Amino acid sequence: MAKQSPELKRDIMPYRDCAGCVVFNSKGQVLICERKSKKQGKHIWQFPQGGIDSFEEPIDAALRELYEETSIRSVSLLTAATDWIYYDLPDEYLGIALKGKFRGQRQKWFAFLFEGSEDEINVINPANGEYASEFSNWRWEKLKKTPKLIVPFKQEAYKKIVSAFEHIVINLKEKSTKVKALKSKHLNMWVELRHKYSPQVSRKNHRAESLALLKSKKAKSFGLFEGDILIGFAEVYKKQDDDGSDIAWLNGIFITQGYRQWDLDKKLLQSVEKWAKKKNLNKINSQVSLNNERAISSHIELGFAEVKRVVKFSKQL
Repeated sequence: MAKQSPELKRDIMPYRDCAGCVVFNSKGQVLICERKSKKQGKHIWQFPQGGIDSFEEPIDAALRELYEETSIRSVSLLTAATDWIYYDLPDEYLGIALKGKFRGQRQKWFAFLFEGSEDEINVINPANGEYASEFSNWRWEKLKKTPKLIVPFKQEAYKKIVSAFEHIVINLKEKSTKVKALKSKHLNMWVELRHKYSPQVSRKNHRAESLALLKSKKAKSFGLFEGDILIGFAEVYKKQDDDGSDIAWLNGIFITQGYRQWDLDKKLLQSVEKWAKKKNLNKINSQVSLNNERAISSHIELGFAEVKRVVKFSKQL
């Protein structure tokens, strides 16, 4: 029987769907990991990445793979590459690499901001040993240098990744942030940041609530942007106070952790106050749980005064 040519074999093999993670630190460097295998010489460094399971959303796969490979959970979404990025295996790897089932990978790449301590990063014993280690080391590197560190057949794909994320320059000491009204084009970033703020609520419900805020004539939502990246938001709407007067209700205000030390919540609140004054509202109310000391302190720093404490009761029937 004639041996099947690489070209014919490649034509009948599918691409494997994969999600990849480019994790930025506050200096604008990216996380790269050293593969255990030394067969590729110096080309052994790569970004965390892995396959997308059936019925799994790419963003969920990216976060799962990041945790399984590096133990990292403390990240917030910056942006996602617009297009899928492909690479093909060399002929000699067809039928061997990727379990012998795929011609290469179709990858969806996401950029995240790392918000935790470096002690959280553990590639040797990821998730306290829950998952097998794929890497022997990690380090921070300049994004533009990463294509030269990956295996040659993936270098073109990495150049596309660099192109997709090179606009991200995260330098907290030289930042220029702007507050803009949130629009439908910001919905995906807004939903992810909302989910970070309130993870007990599903992304589906966050999306529905965000769309309702956009459509409401009595509400306004503001985003804090670093370039094109959403790093915070504030939501406000008009409602009646206990005495029947109209007030502005601060539905939520949130800043990505890496930016909180810069008092950027005040910048958001100023936009909320301007909106309230245009609506002829002379008071802004807000509410937090009694045990959320950080939120209580933040409100006091923003100029709010505590007016009431409430204990909520419930009886199971």
